[in-house]
Amino acid sequence: MNYRRIIALTCISALLAGCTAEAAAENNDSKQMPAEEDIIVSGGGSPDLIEHFNGTADMLSKCDAVIYGEVTDFEMAAAEGSGFIHTLETIHVIESLYGDAEEGTDIRLNETGGYALAIDTINAFATEEERRIHREFMFDKLSDEELNTKYVAEVPDGYYYPEIGDRAVYCLKWLEGYEGIYRISGGWQGKYREIEDGVLVKPNISNSLTNPEGKAGTAETITYEQLKEEIQQALAK
Repeated sequence: MNYRRIIALTCISALLAGCTAEAAAENNDSKQMPAEEDIIVSGGGSPDLIEHFNGTADMLSKCDAVIYGEVTDFEMAAAEGSGFIHTLETIHVIESLYGDAEEGTDIRLNETGGYALAIDTINAFATEEERRIHREFMFDKLSDEELNTKYVAEVPDGYYYPEIGDRAVYCLKWLEGYEGIYRISGGWQGKYREIEDGVLVKPNISNSLTNPEGKAGTAETITYEQLKEEIQQALAK
């Protein structure tokens, strides 16, 4: 197990423990993307372990499930001991295209990245000394009030802020060490976001950053039926 997997597991522990600061619940709507003026630190986030797909058949060989699903809930939190931010999503399985996820059920999906209040990233550290050092290093110019209202953004390549009702085709792998939680296999290659009914944005490392709406003519797309056919053809071989 390397350091990136350790970071991921630590982050999920923080989410499952519900360890976000009370200020997040009292002062902010965690289901809304922070306003640009309220984001004071932006970084790339901690990378997930990823597989690389060489075609649809290879993708299936590196997944435990491929589903078409809808976001019904999500939570973001800074991990204990590191402050790295992860997002834990609840996905309703509309259709199972491959593997062990059953249609009509809900699954839990952990994704790297997200947004958290500055105070949450400080409080993620165990000791007063660690919290003091983190504040002085990252937020020395912020007042106590600003710590409770300003956000840290960790947005790795291909990440976008989820919304309830978002739909996508997810290529999933069980997350080692955590029963009942998936991660996205292949990193940015493992998610086809739906931008309109039946139309998906093909995975691209820059789509979510430079073209989050997948506007016509600027992002390569594939229909849901075409993707299903590719998967069925790969399974038939």
